[in-house]
Amino acid sequence: MRAQLMQYTSIKSYGDWVRRFSVWLCLEKIEVDLPPAEKIRMFLVHLAAGGDNGKRKSATSLNQARHALLFFYQQVRRVEVGDIGVIPVAKRPQLLPDVRTPEEVGKVIGAVIDTERVPYRLILALLYYTGGRINDVLRLRLKDIDLDNCEVVFRAGKGAKDRRVRLPAGIVDVLREQARRAWYLWKLDRAAGVPAELPDCVFNKSARWGFSWGWYFLFPAPAAGINRLQKIVNRWHVDPRYVQRAVKSAAIKVGLEGVLTPHKLRHVYATELLRDGVDIRTVQDLLGHADVKTTEIYTHTAIRSDRTVDAINRHTGRLQVTLLGGGPVIPFPVKTVAPARAPIELMEGVAS
Repeated sequence: MRAQLMQYTSIKSYGDWVRRFSVWLCLEKIEVDLPPAEKIRMFLVHLAAGGDNGKRKSATSLNQARHALLFFYQQVRRVEVGDIGVIPVAKRPQLLPDVRTPEEVGKVIGAVIDTERVPYRLILALLYYTGGRINDVLRLRLKDIDLDNCEVVFRAGKGAKDRRVRLPAGIVDVLREQARRAWYLWKLDRAAGVPAELPDCVFNKSARWGFSWGWYFLFPAPAAGINRLQKIVNRWHVDPRYVQRAVKSAAIKVGLEGVLTPHKLRHVYATELLRDGVDIRTVQDLLGHADVKTTEIYTHTAIRSDRTVDAINRHTGRLQVTLLGGGPVIPFPVKTVAPARAPIELMEGVAS
């Protein structure tokens, strides 16, 4: 997987599924001579039935486990899996994105508490202003920020793609202040000999670039850590889990628990742009979608546009009838519930 330049998160996830698959084979004492397709099918059924930890896995988890095991047998073991059709494949439901209002976003961001070294509010504001994924914003390096032209470049996003995004002018001064704070931490790291984390291709070419100002993160982690792949101590960016926890705590305070998450700010970004008349092709480029069909899930927001609202109001205004009588309101009669009767056994030849 590293030879194919796959993401570290994918490597870790695939490794976890293969490890769980191996443990399941031992615990269930599965016969070694069974075909790989049959083993994978039985394991997926085991997961779908909730045999792993008592909880039935979602369609996304089942598909991820399936791809991990197919990769293991086909790419690592070099074993012919067999008929793929015998392996159950979960179909993901076609759901509309849960889009919240800018007012709700403002309440949550306002309730987030910054720490001394992590500006959570600024991170969430960038998610809202750019429509980026959480890793896109956290991986921002100082060389990829063009404050003079109000642009940022998200590097190695989903699908290993780069894209350029416009910044609002009102956030430029705040980003300059954050860059100044990162500069102080960079000076301390450079004096202590702690470089910034670099991609493998850059690290192999010139490891000294980790000490350069341009490759430093805009949102550096509060503490340095050990890079298990490069075997050195370096400075990473802020952990996404910390941002998610901060948003969760803020959402609980304002009564939006389970409603607003960092990724849903991306949905609000796309929705508001389409509502303001930005063409869908431009929104596709800003979000980094490979296919415009992925962006089309946000076209449901056309029902919120001023033009659609006015048209619906004019349409409903043409119906001139009284929907509810003007007399006194008569309460509904309260029905008493009959006591439960003993079940009747249905004998053969007697209709229910």
